[in-house]
Amino acid sequence: MPGYDELCSFENLYKAHKAARKGKRHKRKVIEFEMNLAENLCQLQRELQARTYRQRGYYHFMVYEPKARSIYAPYYIDRVVQHCLCDNILAPALEPRLIHDNAACRVGKGTHFAIHRLSHFLTAHYRRHGAVGYFLKCDIRKYFDNINHNEYGAPVGFFRK
Repeated sequence: MPGYDELCSFENLYKAHKAARKGKRHKRKVIEFEMNLAENLCQLQRELQARTYRQRGYYHFMVYEPKARSIYAPYYIDRVVQHCLCDNILAPALEPRLIHDNAACRVGKGTHFAIHRLSHFLTAHYRRHGAVGYFLKCDIRKYFDNINHNEYGAPVGFFRK
């Protein structure tokens, strides 16, 4: 199983940077990070190796499509660390243990895979039981805003407006 050294590897941090910037290359923070890319990655590597790295927190913005939502996103450097952690440590450890039909954030198992599997299961159900059956589609309104974030190490009131 991969260890902490994979998280601190310059090569893995560079790959993680490339993954984190996908679709965001025009953003100011990504451009600023890339202007001093080698130094920023070396500094991040030093922090990780010395175990002094701390997440920088989140920045807040609003999205209005399809409805108004309050978004808290990690700073770019934290996105790099998240990609490095997920791609090099978590995915190799968890991937063999996940069921085949789990399509959430897995390489090669995107939306088309999920649609195909759902279609397969619905067809099998229809052949066996006809049109008798139920679907549950639900959303918990304002769930993120109402959970206790202090349980997970966030500062008191950090996510509140």
